[in-house]
Amino acid sequence: MNSREVEGKLRIVQVILAANVVLVLGLFVWLYQLNHQLGETRDELKVMHGQAQDAMKDLTPQLDARMGVFERRMDSMDTKMQAAEDHMVNRMNTEIPAMLDKYIDKKLAEKMAKP
Repeated sequence: MNSREVEGKLRIVQVILAANVVLVLGLFVWLYQLNHQLGETRDELKVMHGQAQDAMKDLTPQLDARMGVFERRMDSMDTKMQAAEDHMVNRMNTEIPAMLDKYIDKKLAEKMAKP
């Protein structure tokens, strides 16, 4: 091998090495930017988390008040449902025996009418 061939191969290796150095530096810059973006995103998430906690602190009393109103309405519904049930039971207790008596009388009359 002569010196020109060695110099040519050495030059190729230098170009490849320079390209690798440029690529590595580019990757480091890219990693730095990604790390910076991750930091910004993390900070934004912390702010959003704080806002969500503040919103919950603000909304919890309103929600509790609405739930109290709902519970009072449901309690009054229980009373109304119990009254309706009692009314239905009382009506059944008075009307069913009369209906049964009419039914029995009708069947007896049918039996008596048949020879």
